[in-house]
Amino acid sequence: MILNLRVDHKIADIQSMENISKEIDELFWKLQEKYSISEFVEISTCNRKEYYLRSENISFDEELLSHENQNIVIEYGDASVMHLLRMTSGLESMIVGEVDFYKSYSCWSGCSKQDQYQ
Repeated sequence: MILNLRVDHKIADIQSMENISKEIDELFWKLQEKYSISEFVEISTCNRKEYYLRSENISFDEELLSHENQNIVIEYGDASVMHLLRMTSGLESMIVGEVDFYKSYSCWSGCSKQDQYQ
């Protein structure tokens, strides 16, 4: 299953996103600790903070995913992949259709079992 955790400019203002990003990081590390997630991508810009996780062990009713913060979006499966495709094509950008996608990202990192994220 592919899981997406995110906050972006459509949900929160820039200042709020800083605090919410910290909550998303905490949520990711708790999931990482509990499920030993071996594959993920972290995307962090001034307009968004996202994690894409791949795990067959996380269930839809996982208690950690029942968060109180309404500004954190959690999507599973096809919905998370569709969001990724929309985002990389510029449809989710603050300026719709922005083509300078790759240069705008301050952090694009991934992990596999051979290269653990530090």
